[in-house]
Amino acid sequence: MHKDSSGNIIGNGEDSAVLILKEMFPSAKITRQLAIPKLITNLEELSMMSQENKNRSVDILVETGQAKICIRVQNGGSGSNWNKHSHISDGRSRVDKIQKRDLEANGYKVVDLHQRDCPNLFKELVNDASKQEVKDSFKSLIINA
Repeated sequence: MHKDSSGNIIGNGEDSAVLILKEMFPSAKITRQLAIPKLITNLEELSMMSQENKNRSVDILVETGQAKICIRVQNGGSGSNWNKHSHISDGRSRVDKIQKRDLEANGYKVVDLHQRDCPNLFKELVNDASKQEVKDSFKSLIINA
């Protein structure tokens, strides 16, 4: 985990995910750390959004000719940080579901890269195993790479 030049927290797996996504979508525009309000075009919907949701961001946005895909790189939490930072704790899971609904309602596809499903990716490895983990996370989407 580290901070980028803008002070955004870059979590484990994000740097490797970007490298893999650039291979998967060579002509796509890839942007990192986009605040949710920049992605929601419906002003009424945005005004009803909780401050907690407005303060969140999407880790990676992949824009292809066919789709806009929000990639959320989500840790499973561990040790003393489990409840505070885990995306499978009750509070975070609820917020993630609302965020996904809001993004999809605004025309985005959403792909989650979970630590439990992408152990090699979260070790910041770019190899055949981590590439397959990312590709497997896209299986539910119909997108031409």
